[in-house]
Amino acid sequence: MSIAERLIHIQQQEGLSASKFADLLGIQRSGLSHIYSGRNKPSIDFLQKLSLHYPQYRLEWILNGDEPIMKNQNKGELSTQRDLFDEIGDNVARSEEIAPYSSKKDKEIIDNSVQTESNSVIDKQTKSIREILYIYTDGTFEILKPVNNK
Repeated sequence: MSIAERLIHIQQQEGLSASKFADLLGIQRSGLSHIYSGRNKPSIDFLQKLSLHYPQYRLEWILNGDEPIMKNQNKGELSTQRDLFDEIGDNVARSEEIAPYSSKKDKEIIDNSVQTESNSVIDKQTKSIREILYIYTDGTFEILKPVNNK
């Protein structure tokens, strides 16, 4: 299990979304996303904030995967992981709370996309070719400029 997977484990154990987890730690959401994707490794500042907000998790486990996970847990004990079926029950309960379909919202989205498309058409019409550069395999090149270019 990688350090990113252990951080995801903590987030899930605490029942938080990635954005809420980042907000609670006081870091940028994109920074947490980069850690999760493996693009960046967690900084010492991040680990200090994590340790401050969640002192029950052992830093040895977060950094190296050395068990036990929790500070007050023995090696032989299992961690208190959420059951897969608990999450299904939560999702079923939440599905009843979903707002009904709103066509007004969709109309606003469609109107915004039409406006964006018309703006992009206008932008494309004002562009013109300045020059074209051909680079040949023998190391030579040729620059072509349109006659109507000012």
